[in-house]
Amino acid sequence: FIGIIVSYFVAFYQESKVKTFKNIKEIKDRFPIFKFLGTIPFNNNFNNSNEESNLLYFLQKEYNFQQNSQFSKEENIILKEKMRNIFSSIKSLSKSNKKLFLITSSQPGEGKSIISALLALTFCEMGKKVLLIEADLRKPKLDNYFALQESNGISNFIESKSNNYEDFIQSIKKTDNLYYISRGSASNNPTKILSSKKFEDLLLNLKESKEFDYVFINSTPILGVSDASLIANKVDEVIMILSPRLTTKDLAYEAIRNLILESDQEPKFIINLISKEISTKDLDEGSSINYYIWISIIYLILLII
Repeated sequence: FIGIIVSYFVAFYQESKVKTFKNIKEIKDRFPIFKFLGTIPFNNNFNNSNEESNLLYFLQKEYNFQQNSQFSKEENIILKEKMRNIFSSIKSLSKSNKKLFLITSSQPGEGKSIISALLALTFCEMGKKVLLIEADLRKPKLDNYFALQESNGISNFIESKSNNYEDFIQSIKKTDNLYYISRGSASNNPTKILSSKKFEDLLLNLKESKEFDYVFINSTPILGVSDASLIANKVDEVIMILSPRLTTKDLAYEAIRNLILESDQEPKFIINLISKEISTKDLDEGSSINYYIWISIIYLILLII
């Protein structure tokens, strides 16, 4: 009996040293007052060494299930169904005319850029006219995901004398109703661009315009630089990406606190099971046998031996 108690507390101590969320259930338990929009399952297309070319192929062809698919059709079907569930969750938020959505994360590597692209594609598939904006002016990825050449974008519009933002919008080939504003030329001062009155007016005009049904804005992570917080107080909703075994607990808490304090926005969450390592059954909603019990059993066996 003493061995069981000792082993349990040893397991609890070991668990207390884990810095990342271990599964979906733990994330939801830690943030019970926030709304979760859905979970994106692992998809082998996004776990390859040649990430960008595979994403391009998947986004432009496999997402629509072309014949002779080199990817798992079953994985694609599951992903599309999950994305449609998220579409329904976001659409329910939009009953009060919410239109501008910022996509961010607490730290790099949690999948915010690809999820921005998937959200845009899903809403287009559901018949909505969508504008996708690359507002990660430091490490943009969306151009590569859609195989686009560098073109004039956000930075060029803000620094130009033109007030006609339509001149900087391009359509995405092989998609219906998906439009895009790129980062544009690299800027030495992204913060100045995103804090400018002209950028604020751009978002206000997009919100009031009837040209697009939804606007999705991909930004930097919340921590490290102020870019995401600068955009957050100008949009209708902030969607934050969390990934079990990748998202650090302390950084997630800090990011949420900063977001609320600096922009008065409470984030909505999408959980992203981004790699094979974190797509195992114990990550779905927590394993059927409590983690502590498993570890306790192991320690007890060791004590008996």
